[in-house]
Amino acid sequence: MSKEAVVGRLLTRTDDPELIADGGDNFVAIMRQADDIDPDVAKRLAKLERDDELTVAERKRLLQAYENERVDNEDLRRVSKLLDESNDEYLYDDDVSIDELLDSVDTADLDNVHLVVKDDEGDVRPLLQGHYDPDDNKKNRGWVYLKGRHIHGEQMDDPDKSATDFFPLGQNIKGRDLDPAEKMTESDIKKMVYKAIKNSETDRQDRIAYDLSSGLKSQTGVSRIRVVVQKRACSASVSEGRRCRA
Repeated sequence: MSKEAVVGRLLTRTDDPELIADGGDNFVAIMRQADDIDPDVAKRLAKLERDDELTVAERKRLLQAYENERVDNEDLRRVSKLLDESNDEYLYDDDVSIDELLDSVDTADLDNVHLVVKDDEGDVRPLLQGHYDPDDNKKNRGWVYLKGRHIHGEQMDDPDKSATDFFPLGQNIKGRDLDPAEKMTESDIKKMVYKAIKNSETDRQDRIAYDLSSGLKSQTGVSRIRVVVQKRACSASVSEGRRCRA
């Protein structure tokens, strides 16, 4: 269905064209600019614009990238979640411009971004979905690696690996229940990674050792995390902490 047909159909559903499906007039503008954009994605972008979480210029920049096929609907959907301050699942640093986001992340991976943050040197560091294969350690990185090894303990008994520390979510590791932190979720883990990159410098091996605040240590049982930057993207693990060994 053409964008004109979609807009026309939506216009017939309300007596007030300015409030189409609670999308507002900027929703109509998005539908007219972007060919075949998912109406749900358009509504999310329109709401962000009305809530001052996305400027008109940024919206136009994203839609230009969509029209030029640099990004697709799933990429735009993930960007809309990153920019939504009420969404704890994905994190976005306001210091990162839309242009920097598009330039720093391979557009094929944009819909796999879990967080994006600018470090103290001005470099944009995304945490991607990544890759995890216990038999191919050279390529392991990102969120799935963190979850596989440092939440689920999938390489706990690997003789070629050093002892594994875990983010304590109360999970069962090899038949043993890990003592849960007083307060920790997967979103909290992402916030730790975000703060580590935002507030620390990388060493010569592109690694960050980040000491958590006393309050977070008490709540989570984690005292230090380690972040490794790999070709702009990053991976993370527990470095020290009580309750972090199974």
